Amino acid sequence: MNLAWSGALLAGVYVGRGATLIEVAPSAWKGTEPKPQHHARLWEVLEPDERAILGGMATARTIADAVRKGALSRWGKPGASYYPRSFTTHNLLDAAALGCWHLGRLQKRG
Repeated sequence: MNLAWSGALLAGVYVGRGATLIEVAPSAWKGTEPKPQHHARLWEVLEPDERAILGGMATARTIADAVRKGALSRWGKPGASYYPRSFTTHNLLDAAALGCWHLGRLQKRG
C-alpha cells in the first residue's frame, strides 16, 4: 500500500509538471509469466551496475531460489509467494522490468 501511495504522489507531481502519465496493465508488459521467471529474464538484461543497485548477488540468488520453488510446485501459487516474506525487492524488480519493457530492453512472454 505504501508503494502504491508513493507512486500516486510521484505521478501527481510529474503530471503537474507536464509529464504524460501512461497507465499500463501488467498483462501488457508482463503477460502471464510468473513473477520469479520474469525477474530472472530481467536480471539477464540488466547491466552490472543496475544489478548492484537492486541487491547484486543476494538478489540473484533469491530470484533463482524462487524460480526453483515455483517450478517444483508447477507454479500453483501466486509468483510473489515463492519469495521470502522479508524480500520486498520484488516490487523494485517489477518497476525495473516495467521500465525495461517500456524502453524495449525486455520483451513480454506468456
